Amino acid sequence: MFFHRDGGYCRQDANPSRPETWPYAREEIANVYLNCTERFLFSENDAVQNLTPMLRLSRESKKLKDLLDYIDAHYKEKLTRNFALKKIGMSKSRFSSFFRSQTGMTYIEYINKARIEKAVPLLIETDMTVESAGFECGFDSLPIFYKCFKKQYGMSPARFKIVRQKCITGSELN
Repeated sequence: MFFHRDGGYCRQDANPSRPETWPYAREEIANVYLNCTERFLFSENDAVQNLTPMLRLSRESKKLKDLLDYIDAHYKEKLTRNFALKKIGMSKSRFSSFFRSQTGMTYIEYINKARIEKAVPLLIETDMTVESAGFECGFDSLPIFYKCFKKQYGMSPARFKIVRQKCITGSELN
């Protein structure tokens, strides 16, 4: 049984290694995890304050949250792994395993997912071409934009735009 922080719950079998079986979105789970970890580690409890490894995790989690916030605000920019390493202050191998353990995806997958999420409203709500939407959201390669979009939505961005337009106008799909 899975409980949601809004009070709801659901019964569902879920495989921790298969996010598509999770009852809630990965980002939502990651945010809840970070919020709970932050509340626990930043409490006034002396016993908690004496846990050095946990405090390190707390600082790392705070830095990760800052990095994720930065990505969300600056998704159009070139966000290299070296930039992230400097911002979070970790070695490459430590960063890779920490980032994946906290978000469930690699750094590049996370950035691409954030960019795709920013592209969807452009495809739906504007007359912008698919190519323009991809470039506007920080992709510097159309094949990568198409590949990432298809991975996330199960169809190309062009097909997605057509399907959404037909849903809005109420016409039948071909």
